[in-house]
Amino acid sequence: RRLAADAKRRGIKVVLDGVFNHMGRNAPIFREAMANPKNPYRDWFAIGPQYEGGARVWTGFQNHPELNLENPAVRRHLYASKDSVLRSWLRDGADGWRLDTAYAFGYRFLREITAAAHQEKPGSLIVGEIVNYPDRWLRSTDAVMNFTLRMLVLGLASGEIAPATAARMTDRLVRDAGIGPLLKSWMVIDNHDIPRIATQFPDTAQRRRLSRMLLSHCRLGVIMVSDLPPHAMATALIPLRDAIVEGPWLNRDLLMLPLAGASSLGGQ
Repeated sequence: RRLAADAKRRGIKVVLDGVFNHMGRNAPIFREAMANPKNPYRDWFAIGPQYEGGARVWTGFQNHPELNLENPAVRRHLYASKDSVLRSWLRDGADGWRLDTAYAFGYRFLREITAAAHQEKPGSLIVGEIVNYPDRWLRSTDAVMNFTLRMLVLGLASGEIAPATAARMTDRLVRDAGIGPLLKSWMVIDNHDIPRIATQFPDTAQRRRLSRMLLSHCRLGVIMVSDLPPHAMATALIPLRDAIVEGPWLNRDLLMLPLAGASSLGGQ
């Protein structure tokens, strides 16, 4: 609450990171559910011999058991009830949520999550991590982590996509998704799930070309570099920064480094 209040005084919005799809296998709630068929949280997961490792997991990763969103109790805990994770943090001062692996919710649950946030706090923002083409997804959420635009810009910078082709693709993206939702979306440039910019563009001249591409596309969303650990600073953030900080455009509205996170069930 103090963080949110201080951020508000400084004109900063606080968007939390929510992992509502899965948790760590060592989380006590999951371990107890696996060990005891009568555990009250047993049906918060999909558990059975038909699953490798005994439970349904996120995209095959055994360390990430999925929450069973088909269970109404899980939805109430996460976002539906007054004291849910999503709603209580918004009341405490958060301005929105970035949802990890939002594509795994499907359209229905993502719409419900977005509606719950807006009901609790009008004007709040829900940003979904969507690796798919964003058009239909933006009917279920306010904004997306726009990997499509990232691929387009990096392809243009590397020479893999011709300028005329990139222009047609950008125009199609705006027509399909709508300019409003795109302006709220985050154009992910670098994070832990994808190759670092310094790896993809090892040459300084390449990164300067990328900076020009970013400048030409920053009107279609917020440029985002996320979760850089200390050892990555020298290999990812600094080379990108050296390439793009060449004018007054760099400001808090265009470059975002998310720092806040929130756990939904105390998992590890």
